[in-house]
Amino acid sequence: MTRRRWEAFPGKMRFCCDGRLMCGKDIGVFVFCIVLLLILSGLFFGLTCPYLVTHLSPVIPVFAAVLMFFTMATLIRTGTMDPGVVPRAVGMEAAVNEFGRSSSADAGDTRPATEGYTPPARTRTVTVQNLAGTVEREATLKYCFTCKIFRPPRASHCSVCDTCVEHFDHHCPWVGNCVGRRNYRYFYGFLFFITLYSVYAFAFTVVHLVMLSKEPDSDFSTAARKAPASIVIGVFSFFAMWSVIGMYGYHTMLIVGGKTTNEEIKVYGSARRPNAGGNPYHHGSAWANLKYTLCVPIPKSLLRRREMISDVEFASMRDQEPGNPGAVAARNIMMISTPASPPSVSRVDAVADLEPVAVRENSPLVSPEPGSTS
Repeated sequence: MTRRRWEAFPGKMRFCCDGRLMCGKDIGVFVFCIVLLLILSGLFFGLTCPYLVTHLSPVIPVFAAVLMFFTMATLIRTGTMDPGVVPRAVGMEAAVNEFGRSSSADAGDTRPATEGYTPPARTRTVTVQNLAGTVEREATLKYCFTCKIFRPPRASHCSVCDTCVEHFDHHCPWVGNCVGRRNYRYFYGFLFFITLYSVYAFAFTVVHLVMLSKEPDSDFSTAARKAPASIVIGVFSFFAMWSVIGMYGYHTMLIVGGKTTNEEIKVYGSARRPNAGGNPYHHGSAWANLKYTLCVPIPKSLLRRREMISDVEFASMRDQEPGNPGAVAARNIMMISTPASPPSVSRVDAVADLEPVAVRENSPLVSPEPGSTS
């Protein structure tokens, strides 16, 4: 019997449409945001726009529809695509990463691996260089005990989705997904369009109420009674737009600075971790950083989630679930005859030295950033 790879996915991500769509654990909040946006848009188009079309311009709902379309498109795209999940190590690879062998065994010691066992190193060091070639510094690949891999540079483990994500920025409950390498530009686009849409809706609900209050024998209270929908839309959009404007400005600052939210909080924003040596992900100018973040082609997903797998591979992937007793038994057996997997110190483009992450998936996880040199 064969099954698709997504059915054995060991994290907390949820899949829809036979693995074509991939959402985070908090999909309910994501659906709530879509429904709320549709309801408020319906009130605006159905109760506010007819008056504005008659007394002002028929272009108003057309432009609002364009903003709504791109807002919904970027929201759904952000929440239903793979953010850049790094596949977990399975089978023998997981045992090698987790247990390894002692140095005496590497030298030809014939004793069992469990005798005099020394845990393998939990970090590897690589050198990363920015696009302009002006900053070069060492980066530490940390070992993830959940995924049993050495995380690529800029990757981090999301505790909500229980997966490692490339270029991890943050987990956003409003889109119901992690924001990482593959969906960051859509998230940024969502912030851009929701900012425009909320400001646009607020402005024209105010115009609607002002025009009603200026009619004969009318004032603002009369206008509010005539158009309660505009009051609701105006109040909601007023408070929402300040939040999204702030987020849009913050992420613009991060992009031009070549940083992620995770890096800003844990590295550059911490007095205990000074930015020694400069930021290797700053590519020389704000324009270069914008171009790299928003215009570089999106890499393919590493999960191959619709690929057919055998029962043996399915069982191997499910063994990585936390608390699965089969996983402990399997790793204990593998540990007895596992060859050494010593840590390596290499350049980030030396893929062969960064096994198993890059070689296992034949992926660009630890390949150089575009434009970097050997």
